[in-house]
Amino acid sequence: MPQEAVQAHGVGETDSAFYPNQVNYRPLTPISFLEWAATVHPDHVALVDGQAQYDYAELYERSCRLAGALHALGVEEGQVVGVMSPNTAMMVEAHYAIPMLGAVIATINPRRDVETLAYLLGHSEANVVLVDYSCLGRLNEAIALLARPPAVIVAGMPKAKKGKNTKIRDYETFVMSGSANFRAVGPHDEWQSIGLNYTQGTESAPKGVLYHHRGAYLDTLANVVSGGMGRDTVYLWTLPMFRAHGWCHVWSVAAVAGTQICLPSLDVVDDIIALIKHHKVTHMGGKRGLLAWLAERVKGKKLSQPVVLEVVDDGYNPADIEILKKAGFKITLLYGMTETYGPAAICQFSENKQEGLRAHTSAHYPTLDRLELMHPDTMKPVPLDGKSVGEIMIRGNTVFKGYYKDPAATKRAFRGGMFHTGDMGVIHPDGHVEITTRRGQDSKHGFSLPAWLEKLEAEASERAIRAVVLEIPGNLRQDDVRYALFVDAGDSDIKTKKSFQKWLDERLKESERDMLALHMVNEIPLTEDGDVMRYRLLDHLR
Repeated sequence: MPQEAVQAHGVGETDSAFYPNQVNYRPLTPISFLEWAATVHPDHVALVDGQAQYDYAELYERSCRLAGALHALGVEEGQVVGVMSPNTAMMVEAHYAIPMLGAVIATINPRRDVETLAYLLGHSEANVVLVDYSCLGRLNEAIALLARPPAVIVAGMPKAKKGKNTKIRDYETFVMSGSANFRAVGPHDEWQSIGLNYTQGTESAPKGVLYHHRGAYLDTLANVVSGGMGRDTVYLWTLPMFRAHGWCHVWSVAAVAGTQICLPSLDVVDDIIALIKHHKVTHMGGKRGLLAWLAERVKGKKLSQPVVLEVVDDGYNPADIEILKKAGFKITLLYGMTETYGPAAICQFSENKQEGLRAHTSAHYPTLDRLELMHPDTMKPVPLDGKSVGEIMIRGNTVFKGYYKDPAATKRAFRGGMFHTGDMGVIHPDGHVEITTRRGQDSKHGFSLPAWLEKLEAEASERAIRAVVLEIPGNLRQDDVRYALFVDAGDSDIKTKKSFQKWLDERLKESERDMLALHMVNEIPLTEDGDVMRYRLLDHLR
């Protein structure tokens, strides 16, 4: 090799022994943790899913078999395999088997509406989809909208249903058709994509967020460090695995040879205290709503042992925090998003008489280089005064590769050498970042409403009329019409456009009426979190 190439590696000598080689270099990938755990702790319980239980030797063998079966089906390096399932053993196995092929796992949120599911399947170009039987109906509806349907492999199918539909395969039969001796063929490069995750999609169609093996590996270890995980870790899956691969915890637990307890839904839990005690749970995680759900069920009770509870800080009730602390939960609030493999920073609580309990972002994840508040136009840091608002920007090894098939959006997100999160906040003199507005937090409107429109929405709400006002993009505007009012026609006693227009005319000035266009729709499209899908409504104007 040329001497300059050696020096580029920081060696400064021409001895070829200093080059990365099979002895001293392997591409970083989180699937290596399963092979390690199966070798070092083969008999330790790796996974519990209802009555099914697998140790690490069994989990590794099943993952290898699944990879071999997918390979025999024609799945190749770089291709996308979809997985549509709640928290099940299949979801865990897929997170190892698919990357073993050098293929990309696309976790699909089964709570999405059918049109969005069809869009995700088409956009990802998944030729194969692993699906839990509970999601099969919605998947079939989405597939009916596709020109090229994928091959479907179904887990959890009742015995009475097996064999009746020759177009779908039974997951267990499919797994056992693969060779137990199949071994990972990828990745050849740690920059290869390992996962494809989709954003919620409020302002535009959901974006495909690509993860690479290196970032997933590093985030896996960062979870271990920040969460205090060890050999005795028992992780209860209250966090959906389809969210950023369960914030990479699906790999983190294997990195410490811990145990994963699958929980397909919170609805199946009768007694969370008893469940935690039975499995000796040490760690849990989740998003919006988990704190309130837990607080309601553990109030006045005590856990048998402390449990680390990691929750993304996107809204919480201080009273719930106190209830959970008294019960024995060790609460960690996290800040993050899909584009940062989940968590990007750890939040700390502070309390004062005026504002009560608040959370501040205090330390970014160890795998990130920088987390700063900067002016989005000048790219200069805002002063540490707790007043000047800036955009939270991030840089580091656990920032996503880019948006799948969307180089323009990737370029915008990475402008100025930082990832623009879209989240706004202030930074205090002690360095704590306080988030004032999350990206898409005003997910109903996407802009600030004029007072007269706020009053109109309030009056509509009083009459149980579901209505949303959007600002019309410049390229869709006609004459002086600036705003569009979308009304759910089936959500009130005002059924026709004519009768609703009369209702509006009685309340608005002529100048206000001239700026507002009325549109009656069959429904207001929402994401699973209840956010308005604005881009879907704007389609009515095109």
